[in-house]
Amino acid sequence: MNIKKIDCFIADLTHTKQGIQSRCFPLGAGLIAEYTRQELGDYLNIELFKYPEELEESCKEHKPKILALAYYAWNEELVNTFVRAYKALNKDAIIILGGPSFPYDDEERKELLAKHDLVDFFVFGEGEIGFVELLSDVISYDYEIERLKSQKKKRDNCSYLYQNEIYSGEYLRIKNIKQMPSPYTSGSFDKYFGQDLIPLYETTRGCPFSCTFCSDGVKFKSKVYRHSRESINENLEYIAANSTNTDSLILADLNFGMYADDIETCEKIAETKKKYNFPVFFSASAGKGKFDNILQSVKLLDGSWFVGASVQSTDKEVLKTIKRKNLPYDKMIELANSTKEKGSVSYTEIILALPEDTKEKHFKSLQMGVDAGLNSIKMFQLMLLIGTQMSSKPSMDYYKMIGKYRVMPGAAGIYNLFGNDYKIAEFERIVVANNTMSYQDYLDCRLMNLMVEIFINNAMFTELYYVLEFYNISKFDTLEYILNHKELYTPKVVGVFDSFVKDTQKDLFDEYVEIVAFVQDGDILHRHVTGELGNNEITDHKALSYLEYEEFIILLYKGIIALLKEKEIYTTEIESMLFELKDFVHIKNSDFKNSEKVLEKVFHYDFSSRKFEDIISSKNNGIEYTFYHTEEQQGIISALYKTYNGDTVAGLGRLIQKNNLNVLYRKFDLK
Repeated sequence: MNIKKIDCFIADLTHTKQGIQSRCFPLGAGLIAEYTRQELGDYLNIELFKYPEELEESCKEHKPKILALAYYAWNEELVNTFVRAYKALNKDAIIILGGPSFPYDDEERKELLAKHDLVDFFVFGEGEIGFVELLSDVISYDYEIERLKSQKKKRDNCSYLYQNEIYSGEYLRIKNIKQMPSPYTSGSFDKYFGQDLIPLYETTRGCPFSCTFCSDGVKFKSKVYRHSRESINENLEYIAANSTNTDSLILADLNFGMYADDIETCEKIAETKKKYNFPVFFSASAGKGKFDNILQSVKLLDGSWFVGASVQSTDKEVLKTIKRKNLPYDKMIELANSTKEKGSVSYTEIILALPEDTKEKHFKSLQMGVDAGLNSIKMFQLMLLIGTQMSSKPSMDYYKMIGKYRVMPGAAGIYNLFGNDYKIAEFERIVVANNTMSYQDYLDCRLMNLMVEIFINNAMFTELYYVLEFYNISKFDTLEYILNHKELYTPKVVGVFDSFVKDTQKDLFDEYVEIVAFVQDGDILHRHVTGELGNNEITDHKALSYLEYEEFIILLYKGIIALLKEKEIYTTEIESMLFELKDFVHIKNSDFKNSEKVLEKVFHYDFSSRKFEDIISSKNNGIEYTFYHTEEQQGIISALYKTYNGDTVAGLGRLIQKNNLNVLYRKFDLK
């Protein structure tokens, strides 16, 4: 029997008007497309898309009967607008959404689906089986959606409205994820290897922890399921062999490194790095337990892993409230030390304005991360994500959380869809105060976040901290000292800090309808696209500080000298050494874009040592240093500037934030 195939387009759309916002391969949509093709390929012609422009062109040409779109916090408005535009072109199209931006409560689900009444079904949770079972019913009912809905069947992992009533099935996990085909080894993802995208892969699904701010913190996701060793190795080999346009790999695993199987995965990654020089940069969220396994994984990856020990807060009361478990502090220190040996980056994540948080508690969390020796502290504002316990109305009311809407950085554009222009921007709702943290305390914490971002993250000033380590002076206390002594600031430093405080408070809205009206007004959307408005203020001002790098080196130098004097440790010998050291740091780390430059300077100390006592005792009559980038570094820098549009402030900020700059700093030789 010759069956006419029906077009089914599956897309994980990303914004493109400010560069590619979501730079990863569309893993979730790809997995669903691959499984659907395997199970229903005789009935459906499955096509996968990532960019709205290519999807629009194909929709105009083929008018697919089924349009299925991934629904995330970073593309909700783009998806909703595309659905409206396409339904105006093809009113008979069947629209299916799926993803984590969906409530767990049926009343909230009903409200969302009623608001987006052009959506026929929403597939939630792990989507492969739920999506295929839904489409099997759609096919069996000859694509007559109203007749299908009239059966009022509750399908697992699926919700829909019928006659103003919500019908939702159970949330079921896929226990045997080993049966799921891969879009990598099938060749479906081959078209993305030649683009400026980073391969995203998973070896496990599920999380044993219960954090209330996370969509994966719900109880029924607590069991962890794993792909087969054969499949993992085959996929990692395939990715490495085909990754000619990127040096990076990201794993979507939620607690990587905790398990013995993860060590085998690291062995395979180390093998591909040796064989293909890929990945140079590896990213995965580290687990919160079984530290010995994590440490072994770090060592196997030999400096590639941008490894984190996320804490969100170090305060016991806050952690209890958000149901969070952290890696012990002594283990964080050991992790930091292990990555330093390999020249890798270790990080932690801290969220501002969690329930029960205060300015003092937030500063303490920052201090523990900084003084543990982690060289990257990722500081986030608390986002109220759909589908999390924390964003529920009872939680908001109990903790008196004040939420503000703002335009999501990098997620705005004017799109021509099917002949009409649409102004589209994504929004996020952040908490700026609660019953334990005032708005002014929130602003104070944000400014300290910027201090940490500038002076700690990316190891831009590491050598200047050797003297603090020798005298057991807290780096965080040093930053607090600088923050409170504005007489140390030059006008350019003042300009960066004042601009940050202003941008932090700009364009925040109480209500969703207000921010929607805001982006539709006049040239507001255009100003977001050009970067005049709406960028990430932390990364933007980190970039601005790097463009004024020498000013901030001098600020830190002056702050350290003043603090040493206050503690009665200061000597002219120390000042003489630090004076030269700041110049050494500036030459080594600044202006890495101009990677072909070779610089020379004479110093009177041996700065190749990592210990203050060795440097201070190495004073000599003068050694000529030559600073340079290797050919490999030049290639990496060129690729990164292209990928992140590094000639813009916003692009440079993203480049700095997302990469291990130790790889980009100049090498040096002593003559």
